[in-house]
Amino acid sequence: MKLGGEIGYRLLSKVISSRLPNGQPVFKSTLPSTLDLRKETDQEQFSEKFGMAFLQEVQGRRVVDFGCGKGFQAVALAELGAEHVVGIDINRDHLDLARSHAAARGVSGKCRFLDGVADREDVKSLREMVDVIYTIDAFEHIVETGSILEEMWRLLAPGGEVYVWFGPVWWHPRGVHMGYLKPIPWTHLIFSEESIMRVRDEYRMDGKRKYSEINLSQMTVGKFRQFLAESPFHVAAFEAIPIHHCQWLARIPRIGEFFTSVVRCRLIKPREQIDE
Repeated sequence: MKLGGEIGYRLLSKVISSRLPNGQPVFKSTLPSTLDLRKETDQEQFSEKFGMAFLQEVQGRRVVDFGCGKGFQAVALAELGAEHVVGIDINRDHLDLARSHAAARGVSGKCRFLDGVADREDVKSLREMVDVIYTIDAFEHIVETGSILEEMWRLLAPGGEVYVWFGPVWWHPRGVHMGYLKPIPWTHLIFSEESIMRVRDEYRMDGKRKYSEINLSQMTVGKFRQFLAESPFHVAAFEAIPIHHCQWLARIPRIGEFFTSVVRCRLIKPREQIDE
C-alpha cells in the first residue's frame, strides 16, 4: 500500500520542498550547454559500459545509436572508426544539437540523425543494413519496449548485434528519476503515482499525470528479461549490475532488484534467422 490521496500528496510536497535549495529545483535545461563533454565521449566510457571489445566491433561498421539524445556518443564513435553512425531519437531539439555537434567535430559526413517518428521512412530504409546497434540509458524511458526490440531486429543485418546499457532500473532507490526534485530513496515505492505526479506538476506545470506521459517505463530487471525472452534475439550476455557497495544485498532473492543499478546485455540476430 502506497501513500496517496490528499495526505500522500501534501506529505510528499513538504518533503520535496524541504530538500530543494531555496525551494527550487535545477533543471538540466537551465544548465549551461557545451560541446566539450569528454566524459561522455571518450573510449573509457564505451569500454566501461560495453567492454573492451566494443570499440573493435564497431570499426568500419554501420552503427545505430538508438535513443541518441544530443548525439555525443554517436559523434564519438564516428571519430573512433565507425564507417557510418545513425542516431535515432524523438526529441527534435536534441537532434538539432546533435547535428551541430557533428558539424563542429567535422564528422557530418559520417553521422546522420533521424527523428524516429517524423523520419519514419528514412528509418525503414535502414532495415537489414545495420551491423551494430547500441543504446545507452534509453530503455528506462521506452514505454513500448516490445515494439522497439522488434524494430531493432528489423534494422539489423543477420549476425548483427545490439549492445544495451540502461539504468537506474525501476526498483533502484532513484528509479523514479526526477533528480531535479531530489526525491528521497524509493519515493516511487512509498508514494503513489498520483501523489508524485501532482508534486512534479508544482514545478513542471505541464499538466502531465502519468509516468508514461513523461516517458518513464517503470522498467525492472525482471520485466526486461521477460521482454527479451519473448523477442527473437539470442541473449549472448546479460548482467544486472548492483549499486556500488551493495553487491551482497543484490544477491539476496526477492530483494536483490532494490539494490541493482543498471542492466547491461548483448543481443544477437542469428544469421540463420532472417526477418521477413
